[in-house]
Amino acid sequence: MENFNFDFEKLGGDYKNLIEQVGVGNSCSIFGVQNSMRPALVSSFKKKILYIAADLISAKSVAEQFEIMNYK
Repeated sequence: MENFNFDFEKLGGDYKNLIEQVGVGNSCSIFGVQNSMRPALVSSFKKKILYIAADLISAKSVAEQFEIMNYK
């Protein structure tokens, strides 16, 4: 399976700024994004990201989603 590839910049809003900030290495927090969209958003950064989950169940769920998207 190929890596998940969605262009969040086309959505407008703060996504473009978020991607730019992450691209230059600034720390960012993301709030207000649906749980199901968080792994997809993180995978769009094209670099390693520290993803902090609220608990072990959430962490396992996100890890499974990253595996499905072949995000490494």
